[in-house]
Amino acid sequence: MSGAAIPPRIIAITDRRQTGGVEGLLARCEVLIKLAVPAIMLREKDLDGKALFDAALRLVHLARGSATRIIINGRPDLALASRAHGVHFGAESAPLHSINNVSQPRFLLGKSHHPGTGEVPDFGAADYVLASPVFAPLSKSSSLAPLGFDGLRAFARDCPKPVIALGGITVSNARAVLDAGAYGVAGIGTFMNSDNDAELAELIRAISDRT
Repeated sequence: MSGAAIPPRIIAITDRRQTGGVEGLLARCEVLIKLAVPAIMLREKDLDGKALFDAALRLVHLARGSATRIIINGRPDLALASRAHGVHFGAESAPLHSINNVSQPRFLLGKSHHPGTGEVPDFGAADYVLASPVFAPLSKSSSLAPLGFDGLRAFARDCPKPVIALGGITVSNARAVLDAGAYGVAGIGTFMNSDNDAELAELIRAISDRT
């Protein structure tokens, strides 16, 4: 368990297909780091281990000395080896107790969950829960019914962990999502494909300043 790790209010999730490959992805992440996005999750599931580790090392290097934390999706071994700031487990991943006794201070543990699917959650060691989809995803199709504001509000009320909302999150609706009870927001296309970084920077500032 990670103990005193404080979850980020915003997680930008990567997708190299939206940036023209790994080099474009790292360039986009460098922009997001300069915008002070609280966290970036490296989620490139089909990259081979060597390429993923290289991307993780480079991303951690880019974030060094900044306000941005780097989270690696699904690979605790690479997260620890690259000195990333945390690891995120999918809804179908092994229980969180599979990564115990982490010596790295304030190491983040995240867990995905799809409310309303009948999944029995294992949130015990998690620092935050990524709940999706809140709305229809912008970056991919989904067979899961969106939670909407009412479903998000109910889940956030009952969840014992801070809830970060994912799925259809935009600059326009992010504040309303927080007002509905989410601790934070996450997204792919909103961060990877922004056509207005000044507006995105304002959103990052506004959400990061929330108490």
